[in-house]
Amino acid sequence: MAILWAMRKSPGLTAAVIQSPLLEAGFPVPVMKVVMARLMAVCWPTRPFRLNLDVAALSHDPEVVAAYRADPLVHGLMTARVYQSIVRAKNDAIAHAPTICAPTLLLCGAEDRITSLAHASRWFERLTCEKRRIIFPGCAHELHHETVRDDVLRLATEWTVSYA
Repeated sequence: MAILWAMRKSPGLTAAVIQSPLLEAGFPVPVMKVVMARLMAVCWPTRPFRLNLDVAALSHDPEVVAAYRADPLVHGLMTARVYQSIVRAKNDAIAHAPTICAPTLLLCGAEDRITSLAHASRWFERLTCEKRRIIFPGCAHELHHETVRDDVLRLATEWTVSYA
């Protein structure tokens, strides 16, 4: 969402901080599931599919993982329509990356298995604006729930304040 917002040159946006963007899954999605989701997006868009997300890949903090598993609002499903919307959004984000004008900070965990670091890096390389990329060694997807949390918050704050 933050990438799409930056692409639209939203008024008042002076800098962007992008953390672990979903530009591609960081785990293999079965081809049959992709085909079925595409088909269902047309004929049954509300058809739910299991995400089969490896919750342990969110953070190295066992309390964060346990809280996620215990959260009654987490259902582990995605509809075919939502899937197709995400596919369109990620394709737009990659295709139109050079349209982003706001200085952009990309933050990713080197051990992220939820989203693809390779795709985030390809997107980053397409940016033509002022940019900075920081990859945190040993960190999973949710950087704000990793040991580098304070560094992540400090870097994001410094980045945005320097362009305010």
